[in-house]
Amino acid sequence: MKPVRLIIVEDHTMVRQLLSDAVRTEADLQIVAAVGTVASGVKACLEHKPGLAIIDWMLPDGSGLLIVQRVRPQLPDLRFIMLTSSDHENVVRDASAAGVQGFVFKRASLETLREALAAVLAGRNFYCPESSRLLLTSIRGEASPADRPLTPREREILCAVANGLGTKEIADQLRVSAKTIANHLTALKEKLNIHETAGLVRYAIRHNLVDTP
Repeated sequence: MKPVRLIIVEDHTMVRQLLSDAVRTEADLQIVAAVGTVASGVKACLEHKPGLAIIDWMLPDGSGLLIVQRVRPQLPDLRFIMLTSSDHENVVRDASAAGVQGFVFKRASLETLREALAAVLAGRNFYCPESSRLLLTSIRGEASPADRPLTPREREILCAVANGLGTKEIADQLRVSAKTIANHLTALKEKLNIHETAGLVRYAIRHNLVDTP
């Protein structure tokens, strides 16, 4: 298999070089660009069309989340890992709402970053333990509308989505067709008035349908 093309967006030169050195030890990754601004990050993504981008939350010309928002319409399969030294709840919540698959604090170990890489490359979500706790705290503080009871199968599917499984993986796990799972997800979104997968994940966490670190 060809290695996954990777872009690193980090404005501190030393940190960018250290990240690059750490990632080069991963045989299934190929760094195609390492840049330091939102503008250069967007340009690199559109030019190289990577499968994965590691992005710093705060860059000189804006939030790294702008890269996610600007390139996702053209590169829907691109997956993102966000790095930050900021431990504010809203930072983690906004990343989750934007559909960022991985979130790691810069004070975490390189091993945690490697865990994030492995999970995201395998199609799962990975939020480091501290960011998961912040996300959970943020979600629990949100006002929630009156809930409609879920069937056991709906709860099962929602839990699987929150654990980062895709439609095909859920279908294989439950031994049904991918189309059946897609129909269940459409019905779930209508039932809960939730329009994004990230919203389903937040709902599952808020209602203790998935274990958090």
